[in-house]
Amino acid sequence: MLGGVLYAAFGLKPVMDISVVWFFITASFECFIRLRRQPTGHGGNVLRVIRHDFIISIKFNVAAFCGMQIAVSIFSVFAVSLIQQNTPGDLIGKVMACTSAVTLCAQPAGQTVYGFLFDGFREAVFLVLTPTGAAVCLIGLLFCGVFRKMESACQACGNQTEKVSSDSGKE
Repeated sequence: MLGGVLYAAFGLKPVMDISVVWFFITASFECFIRLRRQPTGHGGNVLRVIRHDFIISIKFNVAAFCGMQIAVSIFSVFAVSLIQQNTPGDLIGKVMACTSAVTLCAQPAGQTVYGFLFDGFREAVFLVLTPTGAAVCLIGLLFCGVFRKMESACQACGNQTEKVSSDSGKE
C-alpha cells in the first residue's frame, strides 16, 4: 500500500531510485558484520551436516517464496496503477473488469498447479521454488522495456493533454 501511495505521489522513477539507494546503503552495512566461528555440534559426521544444511535450505526457500509473494503483491499495485493511467477514461471500467477477471481466473489455476507440484516434490520444495523464482525474474526483466515504453507514452500523453488544455484556454 505504501508503495502505491508513493508511486501515485511521485511516479515510478523516484520510488525506484530511492529503493536502489537504500539497497546499497543496507548492503554496505554488511561490511561491518563480524561473525565468530561456531561449532556445528555434528561431531564431524558429514551426512549429519548435509542433512542439517538441507533442512535449513528448505526453510530458507519457504521464506524466499513468502518474500516473493510480497514482492508480487507490491508489483500488482504498480501494474494496476499503470493500467489505469494508460486507459482512456471511458474504458477504465471495462479494462479493469477484464484485468480482474483474468487475474481471478488465473489464481485458482496457479494454486492447483502448485498444489500438485508441492505434493509431488514435498521432500524437495526447492525444485518448485527455484524455477518459479527464476521465471518471475526472467519475466520481470523481459517486461522492463514494455514498462519503460508505457511510462514514456503516459508522459507524452500527459504533455499532450497539458498542451491541449493550455491551447484551449488561449482561445
